[in-house]
Amino acid sequence: MNVAPDIKTMPDLLRAQAKQSPDQPFVRFKDSTYTYGEFDRRTDELAAGLAELGVRDGDVVSVFLPNCLEFLEAWWAILKAGGVLGPVNPAYTGPEAGYVIGHSEAVALVTTAQDSETVTPERDKLKALR
Repeated sequence: MNVAPDIKTMPDLLRAQAKQSPDQPFVRFKDSTYTYGEFDRRTDELAAGLAELGVRDGDVVSVFLPNCLEFLEAWWAILKAGGVLGPVNPAYTGPEAGYVIGHSEAVALVTTAQDSETVTPERDKLKALR
């Protein structure tokens, strides 16, 4: 595969493909499909939100989600924000998830409202979370 010399990262590759073929399907999961353009826009929005939280290059962002499109979106948004994905097994209990999040020194957490209830009791121990 020939890659243009200006493409240095996976987000660069996504942006280039979104520009070239915005309406081409990029990802399908169950009954949902996102085109390159849609996925690029959605992940840009989440990356901007992460940046507003203060996520900087090299920061770990924990993702406490099941296998879903939102997990993929979070991963790409973290890459766009310069962060590092810190996956957390969605089957973990609060203390287990809290240990992984705390040990990784994650500065942010992407999860669902329901799963945030699992981690909330551990919040005081997660000093690096912004």
